[in-house]
Amino acid sequence: MEVLRSETEIKTNKNIFKRDFEIFDTINPGMVFVVAIFHVLAFYQLVLVYNGDFAWRFFIYQVVVSIAIGLSITAGAHRLWSHRSYKANLPLRILLMTLNTMTFQGPLYTWTRWHRQHHKFSDTDGDPHNARRGFFYSHIGWVILYDHQKFLRNSAGQIKTADLEADGVVMWQNRNYVWWTGFLLIAQIMLPLTLGLETSVVRIISAISFGVCVNVFAAGSVNSFAHIWGHRPYDRSILPSQNAWVSLLALEFFYFIGWASDLKTASGELVAKRAERTGDGSYDAHNGK
Repeated sequence: MEVLRSETEIKTNKNIFKRDFEIFDTINPGMVFVVAIFHVLAFYQLVLVYNGDFAWRFFIYQVVVSIAIGLSITAGAHRLWSHRSYKANLPLRILLMTLNTMTFQGPLYTWTRWHRQHHKFSDTDGDPHNARRGFFYSHIGWVILYDHQKFLRNSAGQIKTADLEADGVVMWQNRNYVWWTGFLLIAQIMLPLTLGLETSVVRIISAISFGVCVNVFAAGSVNSFAHIWGHRPYDRSILPSQNAWVSLLALEFFYFIGWASDLKTASGELVAKRAERTGDGSYDAHNGK
């Protein structure tokens, strides 16, 4: 992987941001336990599927639910709340918040602060999942080393959150996250039992865990794969790359029914000019020029 900033800049960040950051460097036992439990249960589900020991109706149901939950990350936490790339009405915001709670990736308020910090200090020690610390760290390692107090100190005075604090849906979830997560977990267990899709609570929990792990690794791929492998058509001096495997369009349906509006896009002319000025040349190759 090409290093495009000096080792001194990478080590201290002083030449870039005029400040030091506290890095995540100590294993968080609580996070290790949570990650381990989810993965053990997910592996059990994988064994069941491999052996054909599952009910097709429940399998299809869980795939649909897991996809919907995944869209709450891409269309909700990422595009709506982190980047404000479109506007959503109250029903859509409640739906996305509810589904996002089922990702077990923390409150939207915290997730959005993570992501904004990641963009502001991308691939430096100020980035919670700094890709310069290696593939494993940026993919999942940062989770088991996560130190919330260090994160708060690193982001203090750096990340604007007034828009989040003015969003009643985000702040309601933030205040009620623990019991709301528990309630939705119980609902995820009870619904397939009530519908007669599955009779084993353990199997339902393992299926939920498998979906959670898939969505965690999908999100992690944006931090790892897309920062290490791929082309850089728009700016060759940064690690984030254009990687088709981690691109997902999720808003057209809600735009069609009127729940999403004011979708923000860059004009083709603007994109082409930026690619010509700072890209690595792959933009023209991919667009037949």
